[in-house]
Amino acid sequence: KQDDKEAVKWYKKSAAQGNAVGQYNLGVMYRDGTGVKQDDKEAAKWLKKSAVQGNAEGQNNLAGMYVNGRGVAQDYKEAVKWYKKSAAQGYPKAQYILGLMYRYGLGVKQNDKEAVKWLKKSAAQGNAEAHELLEVYKRKFRVISDDSLF
Repeated sequence: KQDDKEAVKWYKKSAAQGNAVGQYNLGVMYRDGTGVKQDDKEAAKWLKKSAVQGNAEGQNNLAGMYVNGRGVAQDYKEAVKWYKKSAAQGYPKAQYILGLMYRYGLGVKQNDKEAVKWLKKSAAQGNAEAHELLEVYKRKFRVISDDSLF
């Protein structure tokens, strides 16, 4: 659509001036192929520029690129690094995914306590998926353990 192409034009200008939000938006446009030819490498490049500047959404989305090996080599440890940065800023989606990374031991040593810690933070901000997974943990540990995570 013409509107998407126009948006890309302005995001490029903003991104070129070092604006982290512009860089994030441009990265998403390239990742999704909105207004531009889809290009994972270009998406990862702009998301990383945004992430390095401390943009929580950029950090979260760059982490996702590392999880899926899109535009970068798949690297769970690198993904965890960026999810941690985003989660520490209170970004609920990153908190949820970081909880999953700890639950399944992806890029980190498997750790249910750490998983629950991040899932609680995400659920407290209204993330329904995090809340559901916490319920699974509650049932699991009520049944098999006296050592409560809660």
